[in-house]
Amino acid sequence: MVGSKGREKKSASLLSGLQDIYKRKIFPVESSFRYDAFFTPLLSDNEIQAKPMVLLLGQYSTGKTTFIQSLLGREYPGGRIGPEPTTDRFVAVMHGQQDRVVPGNAATLQSDKALGGLTRFGSSFLSKFQVSEVCCQLLESVSLVDTPGVLSGDKQRLGRAYDFPQVCEWFAEHSDLILVFFDAHKLDISDELKEVLKVLEPHDDKIRIVLNKADQVGRQELMRVYGALMWSLGKVVTTPEVPRVFISSFHPENFTNDNGSALIEEEKMDLVKELRQLPMNSTTRKVNDLIKRARLARVHAIIISHLRSQLPSWYGKGAKQARLLENLVDEFTKVQQLHRIPTGDFPDIEEYCHKLKSHDLNSYPKFSTKHMSAIEEAVHHDIPELMRLYPPVFSELKSPLNTNPFDDSSMTLSCPAEELWKYDRINKEHFLKLFENQFPVNGKLDGASCRAFFMQSGLPEDEMAMAWAMCDLDKDGMLTFEEFAIMLYIVQLRLKGIELPKSLPAGLHPTRQAIE
Repeated sequence: MVGSKGREKKSASLLSGLQDIYKRKIFPVESSFRYDAFFTPLLSDNEIQAKPMVLLLGQYSTGKTTFIQSLLGREYPGGRIGPEPTTDRFVAVMHGQQDRVVPGNAATLQSDKALGGLTRFGSSFLSKFQVSEVCCQLLESVSLVDTPGVLSGDKQRLGRAYDFPQVCEWFAEHSDLILVFFDAHKLDISDELKEVLKVLEPHDDKIRIVLNKADQVGRQELMRVYGALMWSLGKVVTTPEVPRVFISSFHPENFTNDNGSALIEEEKMDLVKELRQLPMNSTTRKVNDLIKRARLARVHAIIISHLRSQLPSWYGKGAKQARLLENLVDEFTKVQQLHRIPTGDFPDIEEYCHKLKSHDLNSYPKFSTKHMSAIEEAVHHDIPELMRLYPPVFSELKSPLNTNPFDDSSMTLSCPAEELWKYDRINKEHFLKLFENQFPVNGKLDGASCRAFFMQSGLPEDEMAMAWAMCDLDKDGMLTFEEFAIMLYIVQLRLKGIELPKSLPAGLHPTRQAIE
């Protein structure tokens, strides 16, 4: 999941291009027509360049914090786990050179974190917000946001000195993936969670449901639980399709119930694969979001200019504006017909009218063909041209490293044959980076991820199957780091002409001393 310098440079080049287009051709229109007063704040450079973010939501004790620790392979500052509500604040888990906690007010002042927009929620919220910096390779590519567990009943309103759903909406707007957790034993959806799901509707394409702790129920009960969850979500989520549901369990212990272990593992791996693709998908989303934003800014400017053009030159401007707002549906129709704008490009008319009542139309600039030409050029020419840079970025993102992981020029074969098959000869530091790039869960890689990685070597499938049979020491269909390192080493030797052994040489068994 963590990219090489070359890949990061090309991706950064694409984002820099988007940043330049926004500054020169979209921002001037947004600024002149006060886009931020009607929709979302104007974009900063750091927001465009920000790494992908994953937002975790759910009622208390559904396993959000455990999930993060499973991904990181360790605890993080400020993360606590327990059956009672333990996370009482928003925690952004981000990369840092050393483990430390950055308080909310200080975090919003650090421009590289792109969290300045949170200041609008005031000190009451910022006192309940922190950044936990962790020196972890995963966090070089993605940031994770843990949230307070949503409580049910009267408790859900106590101690909330800020607008919880609105804060969730801000994070949703800035996230690339939203994971909503449910405990297999607790499927109730509280009023506050309903409010949160409501504000998430504009971001329904980002939402995934995680039915966690699924190993704690039997197979038949799990089917009933899944059905009940889908029924409950269907009443709350009003989008045409209910979000994808992952059946998972991320606690470090062995599964409580083995009946559905194979299904749970497959579902976990599907979720992990989606997380692994976030850096690539994040760039795609930013391009797509900027196009949508530019189209909305253009429509907004056209609407304001159309309404302003109908105001009288001297007297009665206020009364005329009030009449225009009363008949805003008709005015939208005129704009649509005059400029041939698709219906889907228009903002919500009721919300738009409500916000427009507090604005003086006469204070806006007159229609400028220069502004309109610039924004249309950005949408129809500049961004499509920039997209030509994207296929190389896409192809490189599919590979864990730009360099060939199977071609180790430092490997020497000038030693006795029996000395080749030694665990101590393995380049563990380099192999560990390759292992972590495949996004292991609880210290293991699933078979599908390993197959995708090792098939890049070009070895015939029958030889790959032989190597796998030797290296999957515990025969669980997954590879630990030690097993992965042994297999990669064997593949490297095979590519240099060394025949595969019929069984794993004794010297390649990772003894405790060798691992340490």
